[in-house]
Amino acid sequence: MKLAKWDFLKIIRDSKSRVLLIGLFLFIGSFSYFYQQNEFLDLSDEYLSESHIYLDTFNALTDSSLATEQGQEIDRRLARNQTISGMLAFIIGQDEGNTVQDLESVVGDFVEQSMELNENVLFFYDQTDFPQYDALIRLMPPREVALEQYELYAYMAERGIQVDANQASPGMALYSLIQLLSGVFIIIIAAVIGADSFSRDQESNWSITQGLPVTWHRQWYTRTAIHWSLMWIVILVGIVTSFLISLIGADSTALNYPVPLYQGENVAYVSVLTYTVIVTILVMILSYLALRLAIGMSFIFRNIYLTIALVLMVFFIPYAFLIIPPMSDVNPLLYLQISPALEQWWYPLNTQLWQMLLSFAVLFIVIELVFLYVFTLIPTRMGKLERRRK
Repeated sequence: MKLAKWDFLKIIRDSKSRVLLIGLFLFIGSFSYFYQQNEFLDLSDEYLSESHIYLDTFNALTDSSLATEQGQEIDRRLARNQTISGMLAFIIGQDEGNTVQDLESVVGDFVEQSMELNENVLFFYDQTDFPQYDALIRLMPPREVALEQYELYAYMAERGIQVDANQASPGMALYSLIQLLSGVFIIIIAAVIGADSFSRDQESNWSITQGLPVTWHRQWYTRTAIHWSLMWIVILVGIVTSFLISLIGADSTALNYPVPLYQGENVAYVSVLTYTVIVTILVMILSYLALRLAIGMSFIFRNIYLTIALVLMVFFIPYAFLIIPPMSDVNPLLYLQISPALEQWWYPLNTQLWQMLLSFAVLFIVIELVFLYVFTLIPTRMGKLERRRK
């Protein structure tokens, strides 16, 4: 406990640590404010432009191909999608939820019509025997996108979730912040915080142990725990602060709004709140591994820039799987970054929570074994005492 106390005081009194932690809090705490200042695309314009896709597709088809029973059904669905797109543009422009008050019977329900629109797109892709099949699907959104959109609106319909036209809602601001933290950002922060943990002691001839026979391994554990705790106290307080700021002037939190979680070729939808909890826990574990690695490397290298560069190189290994296959979904190296793994950047993973936790456990064991060996090569005061006893 005495060692932990003095380590904590040394870290908290260090000007670099204070500046980093304060800067981290200010950045995360103000994230939602600056996010809401962005100019977002007008969704109503996007839906109106989509309506032209179906009109242009209809104009590209010949009368003879539309004269058959199959052609007439395609004609009907193209006209219906054009009508739906206009209705969706009007509903989203009014920003009153899934419909417009007093016009429910005219404009219909946003979610139900969105499901119908994407169901029609999937129908077009299934008409492979249509004479002008290539012209039919040339302007359509990809089949995978239509299927994802259909599942999204089916999820919303099942749970009675209202569409939210506000792209800067507190929920979306929180979702964007968590996505930022789950990428390379948290690795950079962990590397910078831990890069000089041991090297500054060596350069300044500091001795926290005051002659006590404390192993390097124990010091490594203690400093990692302190740095990790301080970092995540600041991050969590910053997330809460950012969310509270985003609530100012907001009509709703949109925490129940669905966001995607990819699982191989399939996609599952969860609420923003569920996504935030799951991904934050995963990022906390991964950042602990990054800190352990950075602090361990600071014991070997006195140059903090070299330490930071090496840690970042390790956590950029997954980008190699853009070129070579990873061989397995449980390859631990795939999960050295959370957000790209969840969003299928480099490999169609069948992402499961247990796989990610298992991969983190393997990475923890590898880091532990490597530095246990490194520390045995360094003589310590404890080692001198043992040799004297012998």
